[in-house]
Amino acid sequence: MTVTISLTPEVERALAEKARLSGVDVQTYIAALVERDVLASRSLDALLAPLREQVAASGLSEHDLDALLSEAREAASRARASGSP
Repeated sequence: MTVTISLTPEVERALAEKARLSGVDVQTYIAALVERDVLASRSLDALLAPLREQVAASGLSEHDLDALLSEAREAASRARASGSP
């Protein structure tokens, strides 16, 4: 796939510098950025799929899940503040 984008001169210079520091040309650098971003979001979906399935199977309402997560977050915050693991 070929994509054309418009960049400001400042961004173009910074992009060329990043590519140079990575030891690749600009086209290769941009392709790597896009690939990493696209695959990362797909990986996040794959990581969250089992959690989503468990939540759906649990029958918890959105309100109940929010309360459970808030309670866990507060407990973790208290533990950090007290120096407990």
